[in-house]
Amino acid sequence: MIYYFSGTGNTRWVAEQVSRACGLALRNVADCLDDVPTPERNLQTEEILGLAFPIYGWTIPKVAEAFIRSLPRAEAQGAYYVFALLICGDDIGRAHERLAMLLAEKGYELSAVWSFSMPNTYIGLPFFDVDNEELAARKIKSTQEKLPRVAQQILCREKGVVDVVPGSFSRWKSGWLRQFFYRFWVGPKMFSTRHRCTACKRCEKVCPLHNIKVERPEMGPKWGRQCTFCLACYHVCPISNILVGPSRACKGRYTHFLEAAT
Repeated sequence: MIYYFSGTGNTRWVAEQVSRACGLALRNVADCLDDVPTPERNLQTEEILGLAFPIYGWTIPKVAEAFIRSLPRAEAQGAYYVFALLICGDDIGRAHERLAMLLAEKGYELSAVWSFSMPNTYIGLPFFDVDNEELAARKIKSTQEKLPRVAQQILCREKGVVDVVPGSFSRWKSGWLRQFFYRFWVGPKMFSTRHRCTACKRCEKVCPLHNIKVERPEMGPKWGRQCTFCLACYHVCPISNILVGPSRACKGRYTHFLEAAT
């Protein structure tokens, strides 16, 4: 089984490719937080647990952390083959180390981890924007070329694989900057609107945590407290009514994998 969380669709797409190549079932973390099943028994002696998460602020999302903490405790250290697919715009910092630590607290050992650079979706701060079409296409192609090798490694149950891009200043990014990011730059307080809502409710439908409500056009979208800052609502808005971050600038939108979901 592969458990995934996805906002704008990058992670869902990667998880789907690996799911098909490896013959593994797929389940959305957002749909099973209240009913977390035990990792299913493989045909061989090991049990397998696949995880696919985006990287927000050089760490995994809070909803992913909550999912891991809710997993049943492992019966024995090393009894499970646990792999992770981490999706980022450019680099993941030390997110894989934090993931390994969270899993270890529940008795699981992270057997293999890969990062995939996919089109950037974070636009919340100055100097951050979506990739141009050429760069976005290049990232998707690079991931497509990498996936067959990753799938083969999973099928062979290869362990000790750490195929990730930490990037420069990785410990600083996943340490102090991560804490600062989540304290001040994540959550519903970062959203505003242009007051041009048409009540199409696409933002409400696409929110993976069902955290947005649109009742009337004049009121626009209202964000609840469960926001994990995936920014799917921003990208899916067809009239660019939603603004994000301190600059409130209207930047690019990335809908390559979102359109299929809406």
